[in-house]
Amino acid sequence: MQTPRNPFDIQPQELEDFPRSLEETAAVEPVRKGQIILAEVHSWDDKDIFLTINHKQTGSCPRKEFVELPDPGSTIPVMVENVPVEGIIALSRKSALLAQSKQALVEAYEAGSQLTGKVQRHFRNGLIIDFGGLHLHMPEGEIDLRPRYRPAVGTEIDFKVLSLKGRSASVSRRQILLERNDALWNEFSAVHKEGDEIEAEVQRLVTFGVFLKLPFELEGLLHQTDISWRKFAPFKDRFSPGQKVTVKILKLDKENNRISLGLRQMMQDPWEWARDNIKEGADVEGRVISTTDYGAFLEIREGLDGMIHSSEMSWARRPLPPQHYLQVGQTTMARVISIDFDKKRIALSLREMKADPWKDLARRLKKGDVLEGTVQRISKLGASVEIEPDVEGLIYYNDYSWDEKPDRSLLKLGEKVKCKLLECKPEERKLTLGLKQLQPGPHEMFRRKVRNGQAVECTIKAINDKGIEVSITQDNLSGWIPRKNIPVTEEVRLQEKYQVGMPLKASLSGVNVEERRITLSIRDFEKQKDREILRQYIKKDESPSTASLGSLLKKKL
Repeated sequence: MQTPRNPFDIQPQELEDFPRSLEETAAVEPVRKGQIILAEVHSWDDKDIFLTINHKQTGSCPRKEFVELPDPGSTIPVMVENVPVEGIIALSRKSALLAQSKQALVEAYEAGSQLTGKVQRHFRNGLIIDFGGLHLHMPEGEIDLRPRYRPAVGTEIDFKVLSLKGRSASVSRRQILLERNDALWNEFSAVHKEGDEIEAEVQRLVTFGVFLKLPFELEGLLHQTDISWRKFAPFKDRFSPGQKVTVKILKLDKENNRISLGLRQMMQDPWEWARDNIKEGADVEGRVISTTDYGAFLEIREGLDGMIHSSEMSWARRPLPPQHYLQVGQTTMARVISIDFDKKRIALSLREMKADPWKDLARRLKKGDVLEGTVQRISKLGASVEIEPDVEGLIYYNDYSWDEKPDRSLLKLGEKVKCKLLECKPEERKLTLGLKQLQPGPHEMFRRKVRNGQAVECTIKAINDKGIEVSITQDNLSGWIPRKNIPVTEEVRLQEKYQVGMPLKASLSGVNVEERRITLSIRDFEKQKDREILRQYIKKDESPSTASLGSLLKKKL
């Protein structure tokens, strides 16, 4: 820290110059409050910086008004804050700078010239620009030619004064850019016009396209829809800042400062290409770009897509989901089944690329054949089994097993299974298969084991006016005894003679395997029983008799 010299420590030479100094001091005009003057830095302490005014007077300025300490001997502008009768004059560096800044704003406003400031902060309606300690407002719409652009805090930017209000002002950077841009537009339009192809440089990528740097420092937009003939094609992996690209000028809009550029316009419209190269019935190659529940989309050429409907995936009566046949990114052949150039739609078929297996199915398969296939799906009706490519048959749940309530979880997806062909209708693309038919059912086994007329032990399950339902004891099967097969008169109710749970014997009248129905007869059983008694009686007593058969039976009983 420098300390002021003792005023009483005067050198001889200074004494000789003292009379002349008094004359000079008298000639100097006194300073006034509010006046801006140049003062020379003399020294400083912890609080103040001391300055010399007109080489004779001493003033002080608060040290806190300086970001960096000035060099001794340097001259700086200051404002006179207070002039005491005696003592040090109060000065202000900050007030001088503000006054100078205000004066510069007024002069720039009157002359229409530009100034330079620094972005101090952002706020909702624009920016606050610092200019020599003054805080100026730059509205949102005056920042740039581009919407929503904001320079970073601390960035130096040029501006013009739009209006003055007290110690503040409304300023614009856009006015400078417009003036500069008009000159560039004139130069650019003198060389280029709409339809020209031009080389540009990738400047930045946004969600809706790419901004390109053009000659004469202008900027153009390559919109996403003008990059490719393909709708909503991803583009960010195709471009990188600094990359050179040739584009076509689509529109020059000087009024709105917009230059629209195109890339796809430099290539042939794929639908025009299709008119010359694709016909109905033609086979085309393409790449699967997406799959949905109702089909798959095939890109034949960039911007030229066709759809394979789910019904055209396979010759099967109920094709599997499209994802089973095609995967995204896969290349495949397909046949054009219809093309609509007005609506820009192409319908394709995958199944038309091979023969329909159902056409000669009746020649290759017949009812009763034992087949083998793979379970493709489980539905509410049963299991669909693919016995050969694109040919499926259905095994109903009732045909899983001979149980009254078959286990529906018996078959699993992807499982190999053997089954019997029960019905074949190629014209309806329908096959009915059976699993239980591979082996005899319980009714078939019963028919093989018990002949008609043979006695069967039963237990009564239910009784009604039409007959009796019984359970066949040894085979765990149900049987039916019609009323006509029961030895009672029409006036007698069956419930009076028979009760549920009562055991009885009846003769087998018949077995209907297909209807799973066993018919029995108590009447036949009793007749057969009577005949057996008679045979045994005759065998024991072979002597002739004139007695009637009825009396013999009565006697035996």
